Amino acid sequence: MKILSRQRRLFGLALAAILRRRSRNLPLVLLYTALVFVFASVVFCTAALKREARLLLRGAPEIIVQRLVAGRQELIAADHLESLRLIPGVSHVRGRIWGYHFEETTGANLTLVAADDSRLAPGTAALGRGVARLLGADPGQTISLRDPHGEVHSIRVAEVFSPASELAAADLIEMPVADLRLLLGVPEGFFTDITLRVGNENERRVVAAKVRNLIPESRVILREDIARTYEELFDWRAGFLFWVFSSLAAAFLFFAWSQAAMIGGEEKREIGLLKAVGWELPEVLALKTWESLIIALACFLCGTSLAYVHVFSAGAFLFVPLLQGWAVLYPRFALVPAIDLPQIVLLFAVAVVPYLAATGIPCWRAAAAEPDELLRQA
Repeated sequence: MKILSRQRRLFGLALAAILRRRSRNLPLVLLYTALVFVFASVVFCTAALKREARLLLRGAPEIIVQRLVAGRQELIAADHLESLRLIPGVSHVRGRIWGYHFEETTGANLTLVAADDSRLAPGTAALGRGVARLLGADPGQTISLRDPHGEVHSIRVAEVFSPASELAAADLIEMPVADLRLLLGVPEGFFTDITLRVGNENERRVVAAKVRNLIPESRVILREDIARTYEELFDWRAGFLFWVFSSLAAAFLFFAWSQAAMIGGEEKREIGLLKAVGWELPEVLALKTWESLIIALACFLCGTSLAYVHVFSAGAFLFVPLLQGWAVLYPRFALVPAIDLPQIVLLFAVAVVPYLAATGIPCWRAAAAEPDELLRQA
């Protein structure tokens, strides 16, 4: 209890000293909070986007088979469907038709896919909300798309996908199979690619190897490989921002060190008086440590809270374009918090520990001086 009472008194003295010198500490606090805000925003945003990517890929097929010619994807024959069904461990085989359409007036790339069921009548389509916003199309209106031969096709909008699907379907146009074959120029008996369902996760690599032996010109993509690519992509883009942050953080730590090293006359007088009335070096260091710790914790909590609001309430408008990529058509969606203890520990270690180290050495030098010397300097 004696130790707690002593630390409580030191805390009160440190807080009073900070408030007395608030005009000197205010620029430091604002800069410190801004840096914590930037770093925490990148960490929160990256973790949330990774979580969304993992959730989206849960519904993706386990294996995708594409045909390559001269290193480029080509149409794959429907004759392979039956032979792929005979591979042990494969529970479902399906040919897919999809492609891209460049919208010249807006410069956006739209994704065209064939409908999974017969809910769409011929000559109609379902649009993602991003496409509907981009083209200004509502259900019942008509959009025009051009096929590879230059012929323009008028398509009636049957529906617009719900807001909950925007992250996955913002740029999507879903059409009946026959209409999409005509629009993309895919003849009967061919597909864009083939997807496989494999019930046993441990058999996927074995099945992939058998597919490569069966179709030598194929490229076999596993769902976990796609997930790993997304992870690396987000890590790379977050790393770019972290390099920028590191440069700013280094400049801030130098600023903090210089601020601590340039102790003013009032502070020297306080330290000199404390040592003159009997305070030992460890006690003076404890007081100065409390001052640095109060500033660091206040800025850490404030910057982290602002980052949380920025990412999960304001849509991370400062960093999402850099982490998502550069495109004309962006989905609008709310990020779901994906915060865990390791993230908080990382933020604390990066935001608080370097600042304490940067301010500790100058404070120790000042506290180690003789009282009469400090009072003369003051």
